Amino acid sequence: MKKTLLLLCLFTFSYSFAQNVTALLEDFRNGTGKERVYACEKLTEYYNAESQDSLKIIGEDLFLYGIDNHYYPAIERGKITIAHYLLTIGKHADCIAMTKALLSNMEERGDDQLLGTACRLIALGYIHQKDQKSSYYWSLRAIRHDKRSDNPVTKVKSFQMLGETYILKHEYQKAIETYQRYITVLKKHKEYQKVSVGYARLGAIYQLQEDYGIATRFFRYSMEYAKKSAFNTNPVAHAYNNLAIVYFESGDTAQARAYFEKALDLRLKIKNFKAISESYYNLGDYYFYTSDNDKAIFWYTKSLDFSRKNNLKNETGDALKALAEVAKSQDDFKGATIYLEQEQAIQNEIQLQNTEDDDELSRLKEQIMRLEIEAEVENSGIDSPQKGVAKLKWEWLVIGALSIIVVFILLRRRKTT
Repeated sequence: MKKTLLLLCLFTFSYSFAQNVTALLEDFRNGTGKERVYACEKLTEYYNAESQDSLKIIGEDLFLYGIDNHYYPAIERGKITIAHYLLTIGKHADCIAMTKALLSNMEERGDDQLLGTACRLIALGYIHQKDQKSSYYWSLRAIRHDKRSDNPVTKVKSFQMLGETYILKHEYQKAIETYQRYITVLKKHKEYQKVSVGYARLGAIYQLQEDYGIATRFFRYSMEYAKKSAFNTNPVAHAYNNLAIVYFESGDTAQARAYFEKALDLRLKIKNFKAISESYYNLGDYYFYTSDNDKAIFWYTKSLDFSRKNNLKNETGDALKALAEVAKSQDDFKGATIYLEQEQAIQNEIQLQNTEDDDELSRLKEQIMRLEIEAEVENSGIDSPQKGVAKLKWEWLVIGALSIIVVFILLRRRKTT
């Protein structure tokens, strides 16, 4: 079954956030430089879960605005958004490299807030690569920068990355303790959506250990806090889906089916296409493993048709493989072969699309490098205001010293006279 457990985006926003998107887009297109940067930050959080291509568009647009206006915050924020895009399409190494190139300027001006954001993004890239050592280092580095914030919620943001790193290392007790500390702080400040995600991760850890009783309890907590949050529909649907899987794995198939259906109803309501395809697929799995092949075929076919209609190639391939398994279980080897041939055709399409994406990415990186050189942007940025202030302070010191020398000489001459 497909599990909505590893919430590695960590910027989960639901459909209800869309009511603010129009205002943010207006600021992004027509606002001041500062307003554009802020709007891009918030839109990145939204599009991270909702629209990968939009991440690329707003990242490029803000970067070009920064180049045209020699406004470094826009250049930097634009590249961070592009790095998020690279992460979502699986270009983890490119995401890490682009983000690391920005660090020196952040360090030079002592921008701990943005350094925390960058280090979290780098850690996330290494988590996707399952690089335990690197993700651990960058998680700790992010925590170090976050601790310098006055905001108690910001202080614990990077605990998510550390918790995921401990899961990678199979150090489950440390992961549990990290998420418990994270949740304790967030509860005090009524960050209910983040609390919901934290409990979902605790449930996932206990599920990995096949402790389904405790996993179920934490998934219920996840649902409870999701309902309290302003952005509740998506997290509640995920909580239903997670509970369904736990009940199914523990043998309570009736309860599992009920939760799968509740998750599907909510996902249809908010039109989360990938999640809808997942729900159809999970219901197919449910009936396949309960030996009701006719209903399994019905739901797998719904997943297949829906995925094709919405151009979800990976999900289309998954549904075709599932239908092939059902056909083989019925000794319909001809039908299974047809499904597998279609699945191979989908894989070829995915490979071709990946090649085109690689070419587009190469053009994007070349464009960024060329524009930075033309605009004389050093090390992915331009001189920050802080550097100018530092230079001015040095000049003041020289002027002050010369003034003191002049006064001293005049006083000495007067004394001699």
